[in-house]
Amino acid sequence: MGRIKKSIHKAIIAVMILFCGAVVFILSLKTPFVSEHPLIKLVLPSSTGLSSTQFKSHFYEEPEISLEKIHIQAFYLVPETLQVNMPASWKDDFTKALIKIREFHSAQFKNSSNITFSLLETPVLTQDEIIASIPVGIDRPSRVDLTKIDQFIESKILTPGAFFYRSNFAEIPPGAFVVKLIFLEGPAALGAEGIAILSRSYFTDPVVNYGTSFLYHEFGHALGMPDLYDSESGETFSDGIMGSGRYRYIDYVHLDQDIKVKMGIK
Repeated sequence: MGRIKKSIHKAIIAVMILFCGAVVFILSLKTPFVSEHPLIKLVLPSSTGLSSTQFKSHFYEEPEISLEKIHIQAFYLVPETLQVNMPASWKDDFTKALIKIREFHSAQFKNSSNITFSLLETPVLTQDEIIASIPVGIDRPSRVDLTKIDQFIESKILTPGAFFYRSNFAEIPPGAFVVKLIFLEGPAALGAEGIAILSRSYFTDPVVNYGTSFLYHEFGHALGMPDLYDSESGETFSDGIMGSGRYRYIDYVHLDQDIKVKMGIK
């Protein structure tokens, strides 16, 4: 009986030695494999930071620009001559659209990129010359110069003491990538790095039911995403939201996998 106990004891020690050796070997390998290995999942606590699903979302093809946190500063830009066209429901309309693109973005990025937003409580009235600086038309270049409108935003809205300045609107969460989103009273649909502009009519025209998809399309440009269609020929390269999907209701469209891969989502 004593010999049997000793044999069992030796066997247990041998198994433990082999197990520890396996763990040491696995830890010497690359982290992605380590985090997936069942032995590591068994013996390492969650506090190690290793996870079976790790994503690091970033700006399109630029891994050094994190999109783990995005903050949208949205406001309603109205030419002084078009004040009479402002709908009473504009706040509700824009808030619903912002919530919708936040939900879509979170789902497409597998909760690895989170959006917060602030909507300026009052319309921003401006002279026509500022509006005239915004490119319109389907033949506009994909990379547009929005320097003038960007300077207007900084001086009239985001600078303390400016007429439209509100501290709660100007405040940015630490580490967030900022997108300035303009709902315009007038024709417009464009986006460039860090800024997106879309006509108010996309959200209040009863004939249009894809306004939120168009909003995310332009918002996508603000994150570096390219068009997946040819504006001159009309040829479409994708049925996703950066292609022909922008003309569909957002609940029935997707973001192309190739774009997601180039933004850190595998």
